[in-house]
Amino acid sequence: MGLLDNTPWWLPDVNVSGASGMTVKRCDPFGNESQMRGLEGGFYGPEHLGDHMWHCKARAEARFRVRCRCGHTGRDMYLCYGHARMFAQRMGGVCPRCVHPPREIEIQEAMESTRLSASAFPTMTALAAAERRLWDLQHELDWLVEHGVVHKCPCKLEEIS
Repeated sequence: MGLLDNTPWWLPDVNVSGASGMTVKRCDPFGNESQMRGLEGGFYGPEHLGDHMWHCKARAEARFRVRCRCGHTGRDMYLCYGHARMFAQRMGGVCPRCVHPPREIEIQEAMESTRLSASAFPTMTALAAAERRLWDLQHELDWLVEHGVVHKCPCKLEEIS
């Protein structure tokens, strides 16, 4: 896995120097230096991260936390002002816990289990039953979306120190 530089050099308030005689935190927008859990707040595990990891060489200027309008909060992140600006403008996307509530995760797991076991069904009748099960799960997932249980909830970055 390669480590690639994602330091926003082009932004005016990004500081890559340390402070003389002081220990400084480094910007950690992608969780490489702390507790990387995977993508979408850990919904997709570390095995989905791909071939490259990004990191930032800039000094962290503050500690930030993401909050959605439903009150879910993300992990504390130490960020440079460049990554804070980038996150606020385009990286906030949606809240992982609003897009993947517990029931949706259960349905996704049941669907994956049914798909993986489909090759083990000895008869067409058993295979047809598995297909019906998948459609039932899909209808339940559709209901969760239609009734707002699964929803896209924008996130806001808050400076906390």
